[in-house]
Amino acid sequence: MSAGELQQTFDRTFAEAPRADATPQEDLLAITIGGDPYAMRLSEVAGLYPDRRITWLPGSVPALLGLVGLRGALLPVYDLRTLLGYPKAATRRWLAVMADGQVALGFEQFDNHLRVPRSAIAETGTGSATGRPQPVREVAHTDGLVRPIIHLPSVLEAIAVMAHHAARPKE
Repeated sequence: MSAGELQQTFDRTFAEAPRADATPQEDLLAITIGGDPYAMRLSEVAGLYPDRRITWLPGSVPALLGLVGLRGALLPVYDLRTLLGYPKAATRRWLAVMADGQVALGFEQFDNHLRVPRSAIAETGTGSATGRPQPVREVAHTDGLVRPIIHLPSVLEAIAVMAHHAARPKE
């Protein structure tokens, strides 16, 4: 290819309209909880932080770990492992701040960022027989694994329910 042809090809890339990818994609954060693979939608996360110090806070909500200061805000931190029904872990390395910026979730292991076609995501088909929020409604087939996708608005709803029950006076 001559220098003139190379120049025309280079200039044409700016003149042409950008190509739209026809396959809708979903950005996920791949994480591990209790040795099991999970994923969170990147659109439901405002930030991801490693190795933050959590100040213990007394309370009657078992999943509440304490408070953390992030970017000038003080946020309650909840143990995602406990919220998903696993036993409480001794340590959590990562914090994910939910998109509303009001709550952080602690978990053990961040694996990587995944961009998957929406066709690789399927509903679980399990409804809530109890009426309680269901934290997993979909799964992503990727990396040769099936990763349940944690629905963070449902996790927030479950936290609100727990906090409401903990705040009620004992009879």
